[in-house]
Amino acid sequence: MGILAILCACGSQQQHDTQIAHTEQVSTDSASHKTPAATDTAQVSNEPVRGISDYDKLKLLAGKNVFSTLHSKLVATLPDSLKEVFKNSPDLDLLTSSKGNLFLNDKEDYAFVVYNKKKAGIELMVYDALANKFSALYSDIKVENELPSHGCGSAIDTLTKDIEYKIGEQSDDMVKEPAKYLETPAIKIADISKDKDILIKDGCMSKRTTKADCKNALCIATSSVYNNWTCIRYDKAKNSFVVFFSQVFAD
Repeated sequence: MGILAILCACGSQQQHDTQIAHTEQVSTDSASHKTPAATDTAQVSNEPVRGISDYDKLKLLAGKNVFSTLHSKLVATLPDSLKEVFKNSPDLDLLTSSKGNLFLNDKEDYAFVVYNKKKAGIELMVYDALANKFSALYSDIKVENELPSHGCGSAIDTLTKDIEYKIGEQSDDMVKEPAKYLETPAIKIADISKDKDILIKDGCMSKRTTKADCKNALCIATSSVYNNWTCIRYDKAKNSFVVFFSQVFAD
């Protein structure tokens, strides 16, 4: 695995200023829509949510105002242009975000995990600051997996399923204290050669990876118990994302 560390001897950087528009769910022109108020004082029941599917856990967490509580906290931290977009998108609850030069244009791009109320499911969305465009991975922009084709890691269904599974693992704690979900990052745009959570020598990387690919990766935490991550990179030539790194630990 020594070659992986050599490949990723690189640095990352983040820029600033954003404004967003989403092709289907999010639009800066949708000013006629209003978001129901969600505050830290939302009623949250402490009933456990064990023994049911991840899909049903998501619906229960939404019904218990867990997601709207997180949404209220997180939207307040965004730039004004992004605040306005989420304010005008009542079907989306923001659960976490990260910013960085994801689209390789030296801009402050964003990645978001959102709960889509209409679909009753998680979406992983990305914002291209240069194009002023917000897209959902898989439905709006393609995600290819390079790992299985290289005998590297197990086949990945979708990253959104991984996020749903992780939320399911944390559901009981989230019902009791929604803010616990924010204590550790669920996603990050990072230079994986320098990030403390990413252990390149212990993980699995696509053989096609270059040094530059390591700088601005979007990494998704796939377990609430272990330090497990899957990372994707943007392929400018194809206008798509590529799963290129994974680390999985277990007892």
